[in-house]
Amino acid sequence: MTEKVPPMFFWQNMPTHHQAASLDELARLWPSEVTGVWGSRISDARRRLGWAEPTTTHLRHCYLADEAKQWKEEVRMLADAHREAIHVFSGIGAYAPATYGFDCLSERNAPRMGLIVEPPIMLGWRRHVRHWKTKFYYRGHLKELGCVFAMGSAAMSYYSRLGFASAQLFPFFYQEDVPPASFREPGQVLQLTYAGQINFRKGLDTLIDALPLLPCAEWKLTIYGDGPDRQRLERKVSRQGLAAQVVFRGNTPAATLIGELPRHDLCIVPSRFDGWGMVVNEAIQSGVPVLVSDQTGSSDLVRSSGAGAIFPAGDRGRLAELISERLLDRARLAEEKRAALRFAPRISPAIAAEYLRDTFRHVFLGEGVRPVATWLSTSESG
Repeated sequence: MTEKVPPMFFWQNMPTHHQAASLDELARLWPSEVTGVWGSRISDARRRLGWAEPTTTHLRHCYLADEAKQWKEEVRMLADAHREAIHVFSGIGAYAPATYGFDCLSERNAPRMGLIVEPPIMLGWRRHVRHWKTKFYYRGHLKELGCVFAMGSAAMSYYSRLGFASAQLFPFFYQEDVPPASFREPGQVLQLTYAGQINFRKGLDTLIDALPLLPCAEWKLTIYGDGPDRQRLERKVSRQGLAAQVVFRGNTPAATLIGELPRHDLCIVPSRFDGWGMVVNEAIQSGVPVLVSDQTGSSDLVRSSGAGAIFPAGDRGRLAELISERLLDRARLAEEKRAALRFAPRISPAIAAEYLRDTFRHVFLGEGVRPVATWLSTSESG
């Protein structure tokens, strides 16, 4: 059986904690070798955001050389030696090694290729440039790709409009191995949290602007992360007279954040645009409901789980209403926390790995039926 099943290669700019666990589990499930082809190790910029090298047991790691001439030779050798393998690419057009690998395999008419994609960032005038760049790149490759794993319903719609057929498109989600959490009753002081970069795109200013609209002072907000807007928002919090209730914790390692999340009651993700938004997963898996903007890919998880609510990006008034409802109705918040815990097993790395395995068998080996994205179902049975 092993000889009949092709090996698998995932081409990405670097290994990430929001895919490593599922790829490692897939490597355990798949009869042939599964390799991550990384353009680099975790960058200094990502390390400052709290990222670390993920630990895996079954996934093979292949780090390309730093020097362009050398890594291009390595990529060509991989393409020549493994043309018949399954190759899945992330960051085409954005990361040179993945893009070059895709081009090499495309030139060799590799028969089993796929993508993992987010929609391009649709903010400001650059959104037009990003859209046309994406459209131009894929226009000659639409029929070459057996499967396109699109992050969230917004990405599914975007890549459908780009020209991919429905049979090629498969909903997908980032995921992380988060320890099981226990139910925690909301306290007298509601513990709010935000975790992410502090910049315009992430929309923390929308949350800060909503705070003075809350009906009472029985809350505390802890902010994990850093970025160019931090000092400006700290000054705004002080002018609002809320410095005693808002704590800026700075960049926090991912593992530390996961340990901190369960002590909170409500997570807010106010992004103006986010291709996914990993903290939504982490919060739900920690038993914490989420208020998330409608421009965040992972809002699908809030919609399916019932663990929180979705609001229009940039709408501080609606966000204040949603927080206020939970300040005034702790029983409702408690039920949302239970809903998060019920939903958490459906977004585990093991579920993602099984979905990937079944999709590859269906698309590339002609086995089984098209797999169902159980995390998108609103029924508890999935």
